[in-house]
Amino acid sequence: MPVASLPREILDEAQVLFHDVRPGDMDPERHASFVIARVLDRGSMESVRALLRHYGVEGIREFFRQGGAGRVSRRTIPLWAAYLQLTEDECAPRSSPNRSSPFWTD
Repeated sequence: MPVASLPREILDEAQVLFHDVRPGDMDPERHASFVIARVLDRGSMESVRALLRHYGVEGIREFFRQGGAGRVSRRTIPLWAAYLQLTEDECAPRSSPNRSSPFWTD
């Protein structure tokens, strides 16, 4: 699925939202967590509304439940936790081992 399947409001902000990737290489479903994190953190009201229409409120809730809080800025989390009525546990960043850490072992 090409990037064209993203809502126009998000595509209009592609230079700001996805400046470090080629938007044409993104699959909105396969890369949903990437798209959601970028729009929640950097998007305008228009692109956020389009994001909610595209993925749905439950899709955004699931993003947070699956550890998405670790992909957005700390200042973004309380806003979305309140809006989505998430518990503290549902939107707490999940820690994961940092493979570049000298303490990481397989």
